[in-house]
Amino acid sequence: MAAKSIISRPVYGTLSPQPGKHHLFVADADGALAIADLGRKAPDGFFADAHIIFIPGNEGQHVAALEALKPAQLY
Repeated sequence: MAAKSIISRPVYGTLSPQPGKHHLFVADADGALAIADLGRKAPDGFFADAHIIFIPGNEGQHVAALEALKPAQLY
C-alpha cells in the first residue's frame, strides 16, 4: 500500500522581497524560476548588490532569466 503523502515533506512559502544591504540566492535547475518570479515583484535595483549561485540542470536552462535580473554576481 502506497503512502498518500510524505509526512516530513517540507512546505515552502513564496519568496518576497525583503529589505537588506546584500542578498544571497542559491538555486539549482528550476529553482531559478523562483528567483526570476521574485524579480518581477522586487523594486528596481533590488538585485544590484545580490549574489546568485546557480547550478543549472542537465539542460542548462534559466541562465538568461537570472542574467536579466542584473545581479552584482552570478556564479
